[in-house]
Amino acid sequence: MLGAVFMQDWVRPERWRHYRGMMKLTGIHHVSILVSDMDRAVAWYRDVLGLKEVKRPSNFVTPVRWFELGEQQIHLIPSDEPDAVSPRHFALHVDDCAAARETLTARGVEIQETVPIAGAERFFIADPAGNNLEIIQWLRRWDDWSEAELGVPDNAGRTMRTEQHRRESAVRELPDAG
Repeated sequence: MLGAVFMQDWVRPERWRHYRGMMKLTGIHHVSILVSDMDRAVAWYRDVLGLKEVKRPSNFVTPVRWFELGEQQIHLIPSDEPDAVSPRHFALHVDDCAAARETLTARGVEIQETVPIAGAERFFIADPAGNNLEIIQWLRRWDDWSEAELGVPDNAGRTMRTEQHRRESAVRELPDAG
């Protein structure tokens, strides 16, 4: 009970009023993903996506591998088992979505089309471990007026990965009729 009272007090905005300005989030530095076959993943991120591998800190015991992407990084973490299949993903921004689609297709990567966003071109791919990556080109900054100014794109029968995953999970949870 005391913990619940403490937590209620902790999250009240007025409690933090005097702390404002002490911390400012400035961006995402890296994402970390699990891979079950490090050599295959390293080759894919290096050769298929064209990322540069950078040295990790020498005091790291776990043999993670780091790749540079602009000012951000992707960290590959070794795992005995692949990560759970889910719609979880991270997005990579490109300057030309059509060129990215063409390049990745030529390199044997399966393109997964998805629901469009007003003011953006995008699609999904998966790395060899099954991690989902969204490839996106923003044609303009997304804001509260994007759809009012550009219209709501037609889904053309495409569904979002989150919806596909939700439906597949529901089917797996149905009792066996046999």
